[in-house]
Amino acid sequence: MIEKTVEISLPLLLPENQDACDHCVELLQTRLQAQRGILQTHLHLDHDPMELCIHYDPNLISLAAVKRIAEEAGSELRNRYHHEQIPFTGLDSADSATMIAKELEGMQGMLHASVSYAAGLAIVAFDTKVVSLEQVQRTMRRFGARLLTQPVVKEEKGAHEHEHEHDHGTAPSFLPHWLQERWAIFLIATGGVFLLIGWAGEQFFGLPTIVALILFILSYAASGYDISHHAIPALLRGKFDTD
Repeated sequence: MIEKTVEISLPLLLPENQDACDHCVELLQTRLQAQRGILQTHLHLDHDPMELCIHYDPNLISLAAVKRIAEEAGSELRNRYHHEQIPFTGLDSADSATMIAKELEGMQGMLHASVSYAAGLAIVAFDTKVVSLEQVQRTMRRFGARLLTQPVVKEEKGAHEHEHEHDHGTAPSFLPHWLQERWAIFLIATGGVFLLIGWAGEQFFGLPTIVALILFILSYAASGYDISHHAIPALLRGKFDTD
């Protein structure tokens, strides 16, 4: 048996697939290997751009036919499986981005999904016969994301500012930067102060019970605010997530 090979640049077959989506590449190889005369396929990962190497029997299939079949298979996959980058803003913490990613990953027809809070960008790949881009966008909006037509370009920081953006959790954005960085500690400390005043006031200074009760409630509210901010919305969706 005579065996020949042909190498085809992967971006020519799957131009949208910039990151070489494993699912799409696997489907492409499976479809090619099902063709009579094509013996095997594999990737040349060390080539730039990455290339798909196709081994074929010239007695059973011509080089032109191999290229045509590869191009047709790539075109079919491009039409069915879409890869989208969706810029967004409006989330108040990295936890929210994680929750969106989990929700997207659980959608029928979703191949993979990643959501970066720092970059303000969601990257998704999905089967258009099962799920649409509008459904993906609607899911993101349900979690509070405001979708943009273009990625947000952040201004360069001066030498006196932090080089990287930090996740300040549930801290309101209008607070001073130093307080945002210490938001969790501030909440816990505030809760402790309310608890101490309520207990000491009632035990030693004759503080009315109703006032002490209010201070205890404020203590619980301050101490549990950060975790409840994430847990309650998750519970309303039928999930228990306190990360």
